[in-house]
Amino acid sequence: MHKQITSILLIAGTCIGGGTIALPMSLSKLGIIPSFILIALIWLLTYYTSLVSVELNLQSERGLSLGQLGQFFSGEKAKIIGDGGVKLLSYALLAVYIYGCSSTVLKLLEVSQIYKDGSLICVETYVALVVTVILLFPMKIISVLNNISFTAFILVFLILTAATTSLIDYNCIPWSVAPSGWNLISVITVVFTSFGYQVIFHTLRDYLGKDATAQRRVFFYGSLIPVILYMLWTGSALSAIFKTNPEFFVQMSAGRIDVGDLVNELANVSQMPAFQTLVWWMSLLAIITSILGVGIGLS
Repeated sequence: MHKQITSILLIAGTCIGGGTIALPMSLSKLGIIPSFILIALIWLLTYYTSLVSVELNLQSERGLSLGQLGQFFSGEKAKIIGDGGVKLLSYALLAVYIYGCSSTVLKLLEVSQIYKDGSLICVETYVALVVTVILLFPMKIISVLNNISFTAFILVFLILTAATTSLIDYNCIPWSVAPSGWNLISVITVVFTSFGYQVIFHTLRDYLGKDATAQRRVFFYGSLIPVILYMLWTGSALSAIFKTNPEFFVQMSAGRIDVGDLVNELANVSQMPAFQTLVWWMSLLAIITSILGVGIGLS
């Protein structure tokens, strides 16, 4: 049972991170009800892929990555395609997270009047250098840093979700905005990458052994936790912004808002200084957790 609980938390931790910041900004194009339906459908799809991975890994002598599974069942070409796909996704995510972290840091520096009229490229360069240095540390140190940042993020996230929910006016909620086919396509990739626990399929196979029932249970509950948290956070964040600043919500749904602007707006939803501080910390911790997670995977 201890192994199963650990695995469930590992899956949830691999999913939850920078996606919590990107989801409200992206899903504002659809509205709350279409967003919840999309999150549920993507979750079912990713859970199905985990079941397929369980079956494939059980047929091998040990846990194999996507590229290794391709080699095991179909040869060298399949290995190249599998490894290439995972690495391409990982590097793309790393670039996106570095950009998101830089945008948030720059906006925080501007709001604090520490670094006025700053250059995003300059901040991105410093963030990339810091990430590079951290990823050169021994894996044990990186793992400890990741665990600390994720634990702190979860605590702040739960406090903020509860506080934001209390600000909702249930007579003023964006249930549906513009759920067009184009808007749906533009947000699918963001939601899908928010369930990016595929990189640890083979790790859990080795950890849990050949107990297929335990693995299915672990993947189900481990991926269900992010679904619940994503829905709570997206619904409360969109509703709070829609109530306090409708114009900003319109700009966000039109795709004209940057990550740093969204974080700053969320910080201004409540006039309580403690709330504003927690929003900035949650945003940075979420992105840092994602950067470390993807970086560990690449390492």
